[in-house]
Amino acid sequence: MVVALTAFGRRLPIPAPLLQVLAGLAVGFVPGVSMPTLDPDVVFFVFLPPILWAAAFFTSFREFTANRWAIGGLAIGMVVATTAVVAVIARMLFLICRGRWRSRSVRSCRRQMPSPPRRWCRGYRYRAV
Repeated sequence: MVVALTAFGRRLPIPAPLLQVLAGLAVGFVPGVSMPTLDPDVVFFVFLPPILWAAAFFTSFREFTANRWAIGGLAIGMVVATTAVVAVIARMLFLICRGRWRSRSVRSCRRQMPSPPRRWCRGYRYRAV
């Protein structure tokens, strides 16, 4: 089906990946069609390396050098942005260490929190005082 859609997509002004996604959505709504299961290890070790190799092999070095700042900025910037968003959401939802942002460790978390919720921080040991 993928090969047929790719060949059909070359004759249309629609990109082939968009056509494949739309066909997949259409097949997903057909009742009685079973969902095939695929082990993630098979995808990462069998299918993904040839796809990445082909993409790297057919990439023009001139285009890559022309877009190196955009590629690097997105690669590094999206990691930093995702890390910041996860930190803010974790702080808001789970009330992790109600101290300042520099209270990153469990030890500093234990020192800055008031007495009753101190046991919510990981690593707190109950000691008889």
